[in-house]
Amino acid sequence: MNKLTTGYISIVLLFLLTSCGNLIDEKYAANLVKNKLYIPGNVTASVLKGGLSDSKIFRVTSESKNYVVRFLINKTLDERKIEIEALKRVSSSGYGPYIYYADIDKGVVIMEFLQNQNISEELRNSESLYILLANLLKNIHACHKTNLTDNNTKVFDDIYKDIQDLNNVSNQHIPLEKLLTITQIIQQAVTNHLTTALCHNDLNPNNILFLGNQFKAIDYEHAAQNEPYYDVATVAVFYCFRTSDEHLLLTRYLDKEPSAQAMSKLYLIEQLVWINYALAFLKMVPNILKQYQAVQVPSYWEIMEGIAEGKINLEDPENKLKYAKVLINNVISNSQTTEFNNAIKILNDK
Repeated sequence: MNKLTTGYISIVLLFLLTSCGNLIDEKYAANLVKNKLYIPGNVTASVLKGGLSDSKIFRVTSESKNYVVRFLINKTLDERKIEIEALKRVSSSGYGPYIYYADIDKGVVIMEFLQNQNISEELRNSESLYILLANLLKNIHACHKTNLTDNNTKVFDDIYKDIQDLNNVSNQHIPLEKLLTITQIIQQAVTNHLTTALCHNDLNPNNILFLGNQFKAIDYEHAAQNEPYYDVATVAVFYCFRTSDEHLLLTRYLDKEPSAQAMSKLYLIEQLVWINYALAFLKMVPNILKQYQAVQVPSYWEIMEGIAEGKINLEDPENKLKYAKVLINNVISNSQTTEFNNAIKILNDK
């Protein structure tokens, strides 16, 4: 049996499990963990929700321990290999959950359950926060390369594909041409400054857990070789509220004072992070894209505060649309600033 056939059969098996009687449920997950890990006594499971993943995820509880079982739904064999390999690498470095069991062919991973803790105000306002976040980033990027081809243009490729997909359904309601132009300007400026490493590619707060003395990352669904500043920029977007915070994060990540080129590169890639998330949310709500121009939105900081406080639920389609519009407005506004033009000039002159 060749590799292609094996991959096809495993996808079919996963499809059958999820479509015929919805067999991947709490009972199935609990029995899987009980049998694979030889756990005595009572074992129960509940669905874990949150994030944008296509995977089915369950919290499984025994009499002495909690586990997470993840079923990699709608993934090719190569995609499952990438995700599971990345998980194993960060697990061995201590910056991801411990892996108890993984089956690439079946697309199943059993790992430790990590209990997220609140970040205190004291930590939020201290240098220690950025030291811990930088340590997480450095350890992810220090993992040995996968068998993937280096691709430091992945973020650009993803954005161009999403713009094309949305062009087919948006009917000109969204300023996609402006986003395309901004992305092309940024790509031209940063091209000679790109590097590559194994990256998480989705380090939003849902995927970064605080354990009291360190951060660990979960959900490596989008892991791939990419420009490592994309991960740094994603963390900066969600955890840095001042330019000085970004400078501190990058200093701790690089273990040296960042150059003007490094800060400019970070700033420009932050724009790509916002574009990427905006397009991802737009693709989730194709049926209401025609409302884009009419929908009223708050400021960037107002919507971020509302999400953080639980006042804005991003499961709601209209809130997804609003969030996307806020991010797009933010990028377009930034692209018209002196800071943006200076960053482009600094990288083009180097």
